[in-house]
Amino acid sequence: MTETESLPAVSAFEANLVRLTRGLLGAHPRDATLKIVFRSYVRPKCLSAAAVRLVEDTLRKGVVARLARLGWPRDRFLRGGRPTTGRLWERAPLEERELEFSGRSLEWLIWLTANDPTRPAAKLKFQSSRGWTLGDELLQSLAFDLLGDSPVASSLARLTGFRTNALVQLAWPDAFAKTQTEVEIDFTPWLRPERTWVLETLQPAFAARFGNLETSKQELTDAGRLRAVGERQSRALSAYLDALEAAGRWDLAFCLFDGVRELMEGTARTLPWFGRLDVSALRMADRAETYRAGLACLHAFRRLVQWNERARNVGYVDEEYELAQLWKADWERNEGDVVVGHVEDVLRRHDLLDVR
Repeated sequence: MTETESLPAVSAFEANLVRLTRGLLGAHPRDATLKIVFRSYVRPKCLSAAAVRLVEDTLRKGVVARLARLGWPRDRFLRGGRPTTGRLWERAPLEERELEFSGRSLEWLIWLTANDPTRPAAKLKFQSSRGWTLGDELLQSLAFDLLGDSPVASSLARLTGFRTNALVQLAWPDAFAKTQTEVEIDFTPWLRPERTWVLETLQPAFAARFGNLETSKQELTDAGRLRAVGERQSRALSAYLDALEAAGRWDLAFCLFDGVRELMEGTARTLPWFGRLDVSALRMADRAETYRAGLACLHAFRRLVQWNERARNVGYVDEEYELAQLWKADWERNEGDVVVGHVEDVLRRHDLLDVR
């Protein structure tokens, strides 16, 4: 439905709910969507059948449309142990790309429509962290594309479903920097055949987000904030890379490579990082730890360098041969050794405990 088409006979609240859902999926203007988010509306006791059908239809069509746009490029990933090139729907069978949404998605969409989540009184609690479907978690990840850089992000990060969503934790660690509760970040479910295609599809989005996060960190003045963000980022990246290594899916780490490569191709490698940061009250050791946390993305990149060394030593008869060949081809095409040199230069310049 276009913006000029009217909704069926629904209440004002229900119309805002549908518009919000469309906005989270990129089918409604961002400013108009945020206006709904930051206002409070009287929630009805129940939704009409027409409104529920509209939300369901929006999720069904809107998520597919977003995935089609994200999965349009002809990329190459490891499938069935062999490199496979094509668009998303050419690489992954239809039966692996089935999505199901539970009532929990509708529940937090209603809550987000009814409340300004930045207000202390706006709370939503789910009885359990279990039971979230692939569609539920994917919707949360897509919603953060719109809301992740707004004040709403930290409020959403406190919700059970978002707090345990590995995709959101990986892309938006800064949203979780203020939360006190530590939760396990488990990417194992995302490496099952029925979910791996999601990680493949989100590679460019992750790469862009990694770069944007590094840029935003340069604006921070609070050393404690930088350290908290960096520590969250380090945990998420470590969990992600651990899972990829265990599954033999190094190819799904090129989102990190691409994000770092874009940074190093710009002016980031030649400028002092964290130039606005106030570290005057910190001891030298605390300053070093703060910088190390702030550079979590570049430290994680070193894991890829280790994989590249392993790939160079894999022989034709080795089990990892196809994976190593794919890795080396992508590494060489993107001038990986050049990127490594830039990364190591930045790390050396910010290692306060290096006395060489």
